[in-house]
Amino acid sequence: MENTSKRILVVDDEQYIRELYEEVLKAEGFAVDTASDGEEALAKIIAGGYSVITLDVVMPKLDGLGILTKLKESTPKQKNGPIILLTSLANDPAVKQALEMGAQKVIIKTDITPKQFVDMIKTAT
Repeated sequence: MENTSKRILVVDDEQYIRELYEEVLKAEGFAVDTASDGEEALAKIIAGGYSVITLDVVMPKLDGLGILTKLKESTPKQKNGPIILLTSLANDPAVKQALEMGAQKVIIKTDITPKQFVDMIKTAT
């Protein structure tokens, strides 16, 4: 199945994670964009047009919660799909706060395989 009309934004400061998710999503036909810090991510999210956004919590310049806060103050130029939090922080208060701020789902990075990640993106789009 061709997913090229589905644009995914992968936001993570860990290069290995970014490249892994980008590779598995592109293999499934998704158009993938990445951001390595919160400021870069916020600019791309505000430009908009993403089917799904995966967002890390702990990042330099602006963390995931900071991005969610700023999104409450500004409307993306093009509508975005759901924001899915990808984090290593299980049971962290930031996770609950992110869900309250509009993140649709939280995925703990260590609990998910690349195939499960792709399946989750397909379900969300």
